[in-house]
Amino acid sequence: MLTSNFNTQSKIFASIPERVQEAIAAYAYAADLLPDAVIQFAIAHFLELEYISPDTKQNPPKSGNVLNDLPGTLCHEIRNYAVEQEMPPEFVVELAIAHFLDPDSVTFDDCQVGLQRDRIELLRHQKQVQQQAAA
Repeated sequence: MLTSNFNTQSKIFASIPERVQEAIAAYAYAADLLPDAVIQFAIAHFLELEYISPDTKQNPPKSGNVLNDLPGTLCHEIRNYAVEQEMPPEFVVELAIAHFLDPDSVTFDDCQVGLQRDRIELLRHQKQVQQQAAA
């Protein structure tokens, strides 16, 4: 199983169904990223954010909150979207990940998982942007 190749303690990654974990891990492997980076990119892409700095400060810990593993600015954008759309922030995360894996899906239940070349290229491009910003 691909998920065993990554040492991730992300609450978000752990909270998603196994088949979705496997798809995230496959994208991570194909783009030479960690699964958490794929998740963060999927959320940022869904929210139409151009760039999320990897140095961004994490949220203060709140017990059981899956958003704790995300950069603070990303959490802020998730919460704003959630308020605008009148939905829980956790559903915004699910919607973003599901939509990244399958643009026609809304939830993990209706998500068709499979690698898409354009998504891999988006991830690789984001990795290059982050590396250039860090240099």
